[in-house]
Amino acid sequence: MCLAVCATCGGAHAQDATARLALMGIEPSSERLAQYAAQGDATVVRLLLQAGVDVNATDPRRQVSALHNAAAQGHLALLTMLVERGAAVDRPDWHGNTPLINAAWHGHLDAVKLLHTGGARLDTVTAEGQTALSVATYSRNQALIDYLQMHQAPPAPGLPEAVRSAAPAAAAKLAPMTGPTILALASAPTPAAYDPALFGRSAAADAEAGRIMAGWTTEAVGMPWTTLVLDMIVKHKISPSRAARGLALVQVAMFDAGQLAPDDATRKVAVSTAAAQVMGYWFVAEEHGFERILARLLTLSNADAAQRSNGIAIGRKVGAGAIAHGEADGAARGWNGVRLQWYGEGRYYGPGAWVPTPPYYYYPPDEPFAPQWRTWVLDRPAQFRPVPPPFGSARYLRDLDEVIEVQKNLTPQQRAIAKFWVDGSGSVTPPGHWNRIAQDLTRKYRLDDRQSLRLFALLNVALADSFIAAWEAKYYYWTGRPVSMARSVRNHALTPAILTPPFPAYPSGHAAFSGAAARILGTVFPQEAQSVGAMAEEAAISRLYGGIHYRHDNDDGLTLGRAVAHAALARLGCLGEAHDRSSTQALASPCGGQGQPSIWDGAAIDAGAAYR
Repeated sequence: MCLAVCATCGGAHAQDATARLALMGIEPSSERLAQYAAQGDATVVRLLLQAGVDVNATDPRRQVSALHNAAAQGHLALLTMLVERGAAVDRPDWHGNTPLINAAWHGHLDAVKLLHTGGARLDTVTAEGQTALSVATYSRNQALIDYLQMHQAPPAPGLPEAVRSAAPAAAAKLAPMTGPTILALASAPTPAAYDPALFGRSAAADAEAGRIMAGWTTEAVGMPWTTLVLDMIVKHKISPSRAARGLALVQVAMFDAGQLAPDDATRKVAVSTAAAQVMGYWFVAEEHGFERILARLLTLSNADAAQRSNGIAIGRKVGAGAIAHGEADGAARGWNGVRLQWYGEGRYYGPGAWVPTPPYYYYPPDEPFAPQWRTWVLDRPAQFRPVPPPFGSARYLRDLDEVIEVQKNLTPQQRAIAKFWVDGSGSVTPPGHWNRIAQDLTRKYRLDDRQSLRLFALLNVALADSFIAAWEAKYYYWTGRPVSMARSVRNHALTPAILTPPFPAYPSGHAAFSGAAARILGTVFPQEAQSVGAMAEEAAISRLYGGIHYRHDNDDGLTLGRAVAHAALARLGCLGEAHDRSSTQALASPCGGQGQPSIWDGAAIDAGAAYR
């Protein structure tokens, strides 16, 4: 039997290991090595090393090695194997955390001993001024603190005096898009002829169709369908992330269908057909219900036979394109049930990192693959990625203390604000909340069909990209929530006024949504800019009042959302238009020119070319 170190048979071992990994669906890479080291899967780690992955390979994003993750999780057998194979025990990650510091942060005494015995230094200082002893005080593992002090581990020179002098007695007190178009339909097959008789009538569908018809007498064509979408979000308890994605798909489809329709009667049919088709894709259990609503609308419509036929063809074509976009946007990706990817995908385990939060400790965190979703107007999800204050810095500690003090002295008004903007499960969610505000403004200023369709498409692509951008930052930094950090850093049992969501803190998604929406609405309705801006500020601060976000989460979330909205306005050619004219004038001519079939096809000349 050849040994792995045998010069003549190493290639055979590498080939065998690679083949075994292929059967398991695992590609040899530094990312997978770090992932399975965190999971403690010694079998896969050994195969990856045999397949040629460098034991000191690091995640290109955070310079995190397999040893960093194994130390953070306290996997002793795996630590032993990695050290024996030459893992660098003092290699720092992007924050300057060594594997030993990661182990100390999580309170793993045996892991610290193993690494120290293996040559790891105790006096390393991180980029944030932390040492093994200072982070150990956060874990409140007295045996670990004693071990580090016995071996003369220094305090952190860069931290406040209270932290630098922390000893066992003090530890209990201080604890510190691809492509410009979204609907590339030129090659899409022509759908089969629509047959309303295929779907029988129902009282609920008839009533909904009647409500839509009644709505059309006083408001723009897309408004009743937007109301129906929001009702479905509430009915099916859609999450904010999925609400933002679905609203964008529906609103873009309605806008594009409306742009292609040659007259008002055809537009109503085209918009309704596109909306029903995309909503059927989104709310699968309701699919035939939307078709029944559409079928009833067709019988109530004043469109003639040619207009109905043309409207259906336009709506079906556009709807099919929106669904194709949804199928390719990456949102279908989920957790690997065999080998949980919770341990990988750039997961950060260092000081200040996110952990599941009380009272339910939901696990795994929500939408970890959203950073890889396809964006609408951003060049890439990380285009405007903000930077949080370093863990343990003066600003970080100040903002953490503020959350603690606000929760101790929460006023009835602050609690009411926190509750008003919760927008949790069973609500319209934050994107839906801003769609309702947009509906109110649309009615107030009496926008017509084209203006309304354009506004809601613009608003919802900005909201969708704000979500993706915020989640990209959340899963880049993996920052811990106040309820966790109050306990570990300040030894304080924080009780937030509202439920802490199950995902990392920075930046605030509510703030990002609100910053984007307020900037869009304030640009389109300049006379309302101050009002909607104040709403956004209140929505952001509500998360501090709720005890689930730091001030820097909220401030940077607002800035991020505004940057996304600015990109959406600039990309669609609208920036500056609405400020110089009334909202009605600004929206009357499409951003980028008349007659374009899609808000993304600013260069199109023939209104129907992209859909043939």
